Amino acid sequence: MSDQIGAPPEGLSRIILYQTGDGLSRIQVRKDALPVHNSGDPSAPAVRLTEEQIREKPPWDYQKLTEECAKRYNNFKRDKTYHAIRKGLLGDPRFGAIRFLDPGNLKNAKKPFFNPNILNELDKHYTKKVATRRGK
Repeated sequence: MSDQIGAPPEGLSRIILYQTGDGLSRIQVRKDALPVHNSGDPSAPAVRLTEEQIREKPPWDYQKLTEECAKRYNNFKRDKTYHAIRKGLLGDPRFGAIRFLDPGNLKNAKKPFFNPNILNELDKHYTKKVATRRGK
């Protein structure tokens, strides 16, 4: 998690809300979560996220990121350098996040996901392919 995110405004918490397979909602406090106000008021608006909405941010898994890099860069190789850069950027919530199979059990299986804007950072390490026009 990034230390760049400061404390939430007074009265707000930073939480991740998720639903378990048994239909129960769980909350996990995290520094990289959005600030929210927790209310016991039954008339307060409810927030529900579908699995698809959760997967939208960030949307790419390792395979998709690697495929996009191969399409985008001339000198791209899936090697130690790529893995070191990718893993370093994964620590920044702007570029990716790790999702757990069971978010309530951080020792469980996990999978990294990446935001497409990670390519802007990878541009600093690789040479982009030059677009060519056909027939010229």
